[in-house]
Amino acid sequence: MSIMALSPQEHRAHCKAIKDVLQAGLDKPCALGDQTETRKQRLLFLASVLQNMSAGTKGAGLSGGVAQENLWREMLADMRAGFTDLPPEGSKTAEADYYFKGYPLSHKTIGYKATNPALALAWSKNPPDGLQRTEFTTSMVLLNFKPQTQRAKDANWRDARQGAHIIPLPDLKEIVTRFGSNNKTDSLITTEYVGKLIAFSQSNNFSVYFDFDNTVGEGLILSYWRGGTKGAVPKE
Repeated sequence: MSIMALSPQEHRAHCKAIKDVLQAGLDKPCALGDQTETRKQRLLFLASVLQNMSAGTKGAGLSGGVAQENLWREMLADMRAGFTDLPPEGSKTAEADYYFKGYPLSHKTIGYKATNPALALAWSKNPPDGLQRTEFTTSMVLLNFKPQTQRAKDANWRDARQGAHIIPLPDLKEIVTRFGSNNKTDSLITTEYVGKLIAFSQSNNFSVYFDFDNTVGEGLILSYWRGGTKGAVPKE
């Protein structure tokens, strides 16, 4: 699949199909493990444990985001609906974190306690000679755990709901017209733009919503030791 050859309408059709698959798959029982729980129930419980484990620790923002992304990708694999980490032959895209039937997607996570929910296209300064990237090349899945609040100054954030928000590539490029900068990157998607991206997704029926209760994971950890050998599974 040549991403650059797709029209805006084709990008949006791919993203709408992904939204529909997620919408249906999240409410179905897990294929692996305890099949009495839905994928959404397991995802949100484990996400709460992970976020509570990393709260207040140094480097938690980056490491916690990686853990949440890995959890999300395991959930996608459980759906057995065409999501994969491996690109089709000859179509690898640097920005892609996973693929849906050959269509690449980048993944970003906003945590429950994010006070400044900006995102980085790439960590160009972390390390100092980090990856330089200043152009969107794939559509995005933006996983937002931050609760909606009417106290937000930005109207888009007052309406921003928890959930998976999908933004097609052409609309990403149209909405985010410039990048910001901080001590870790020169390709910062500012809080204002992130709010606009979520608003676009919600307004155009590209969002899958959930209600995330971060208290369910308080006082819990994910234990490698207690999980024992059954916690080790073949790599897919």
